[in-house]
Amino acid sequence: MLLALCAAPVLGVPRGPQPNGNEADTTLQATGSANAIQEEAWAGEAPSGPTCRVRPSKRGASFEEACTGEQCEITVTKYVPPAGMTPKSWAQATSLPVDTLAGDCYADTDDGRPTDSEPAAGRNDAGTCCCAYWEAEPATSLRAEAMHPACSRSFPQAQFSGKRGNTSECGTVLSLSGFVDAELAGKLACVLDGFEENLMKDEDVCAVAFLTVEPSVLESVRATLAARSFVADVVLEAADEATDRQVADAGKECAGDSWDEYWDELSARHGGVLAHRSKVQRSMQPQWRKIWMAHTLARAVPGVQYVARSRIDLLFHKPFDWVQARAAMGNGSSIAVAAAKGSLWEKRRMGVPEELRCHVDDQFAVGPVALMDGYASLYPDLLDFRRTLLLTRNDGGQRHTSERMLATHLHYRGVPFREISSVVARRHAHGC
Repeated sequence: MLLALCAAPVLGVPRGPQPNGNEADTTLQATGSANAIQEEAWAGEAPSGPTCRVRPSKRGASFEEACTGEQCEITVTKYVPPAGMTPKSWAQATSLPVDTLAGDCYADTDDGRPTDSEPAAGRNDAGTCCCAYWEAEPATSLRAEAMHPACSRSFPQAQFSGKRGNTSECGTVLSLSGFVDAELAGKLACVLDGFEENLMKDEDVCAVAFLTVEPSVLESVRATLAARSFVADVVLEAADEATDRQVADAGKECAGDSWDEYWDELSARHGGVLAHRSKVQRSMQPQWRKIWMAHTLARAVPGVQYVARSRIDLLFHKPFDWVQARAAMGNGSSIAVAAAKGSLWEKRRMGVPEELRCHVDDQFAVGPVALMDGYASLYPDLLDFRRTLLLTRNDGGQRHTSERMLATHLHYRGVPFREISSVVARRHAHGC
């Protein structure tokens, strides 16, 4: 059934305005920032890749002092190579060297001095570093017939239409994805209560789910989801060796060895085996595959206008702020991405605007369906879009690998995004 669902055409994403290399100074419209952002053109010899450096305009104060608790002016020095210089292949991308002056979110300043803060945080959490991105046209549209069929291949152990059914119209579809082990299975009813009470109340929201499930609890998970009135469509894959092999084979057909080659390149550029590689590498490809597969289910629901992507283990314990989300989406020209914590949103809004940020939190997002096509398609896009990853930056070997990849992919697909405060949820179903 899933293959039939995936055969439905997926709309292409219109590309937004893109930078054009060395331009005259301009003042950015810092929609998501409380600061005035002044952009300066790069002076001197052009770097080998996109470069962005940031400093406060107030003299005699550190960046943090200048940009905490009050509006300040931030000067961004940015260089975007002309479109003709964008790498046309992974081989071209990997031939470009690391540039220590291209910007570093994990140093105290863009001059490359080490930071005293935790490497997992750095200046990312304060919005006090910036990234520029390659100009690139996607190799394929997001229409199903233009994509490799292996990218949308599933191996369901259970698949069903829920009480909401996949034929009744639904304006907003909650797209759930992730892994359900025995512990989460025991909390799943509580998690679904949180979605129903805090995300769906007074809203026309139904849900679809694409989940990998521990075999011992697969029937329990199926029954829990089937009992919910808001569930439209569900696909459950078993987390067993046979299914894992099938998924891995489909992944190679879809993207070759792109995932492993990306991690190998990061390791080669940034000092051997990365400290976080063993944990993150195992989860990233399955994560983005399930996000894409869940999105194809959401795309097939009749009448869908908006898609909200969420981890299955998020426990909503307070009402979701739909007013803020709609304001961030504007007239349908942007998606709204939630900060992992409300405190992060408070910090970042005093820094650079979203279009200059180096990473995007990936636990929850909502937007018009065509723009969410671009958000969700990182997995099938990787074979081509990896050429636009920011390999020349000095901080590529640090944390936030998935979040940095998502930011690059949103630029690749031309998807504008605005950050909203925390979704008021706890990960790993803490609180159930």
